[in-house]
Amino acid sequence: MTISFFILLFMVGLKVNIGACQNECSELRCGDFGPPIKFPFQLKDKQPDHCGYPGFDLSYNGSNNTVLELPISVKFNVTHINYKSQVIQVVDPDGCVPRQLHKLNLSASAFQFKGDYQYDYTLFNCSPADRNLYYQIPCLSETSHQILAISSHSSMDAFPISSPCSRKSCSTSRRAVHLL
Repeated sequence: MTISFFILLFMVGLKVNIGACQNECSELRCGDFGPPIKFPFQLKDKQPDHCGYPGFDLSYNGSNNTVLELPISVKFNVTHINYKSQVIQVVDPDGCVPRQLHKLNLSASAFQFKGDYQYDYTLFNCSPADRNLYYQIPCLSETSHQILAISSHSSMDAFPISSPCSRKSCSTSRRAVHLL
């Protein structure tokens, strides 16, 4: 009788421990409308490391936003995670994705851009006088200058850009991705 009682207690204890492990890695959300966070992602400082893959850490910024931080301190707010198609949709918290892209190096992260088309742009730094604002990137521009983006595959003759514009050295090539 003593042995069977000990086995029963051991089994109950084992079940409690297994349940505790499952609870510490259960699905979480940052705020009521945040995307569900589950394996392979983990909520930094809220779940143990074994709840997700390295580099798949998400955090909570205190404003009901789920945050993905990539290498070189590039941070995006996560709006949606599609676990089936393995796509994470992000937005720039400051509303200026171009400012983030020139710092972004995905080779040091577990993520890659999604898309079949590559969009190359050349950026020009121009004084504000007499510029067609259709190509302007407002979040990179200031009162003293404008940043204009032109498809690198387009003929420069098609655009009303003349001096004093200077080509930006940070001409970047990025894939289309769910960056809004």
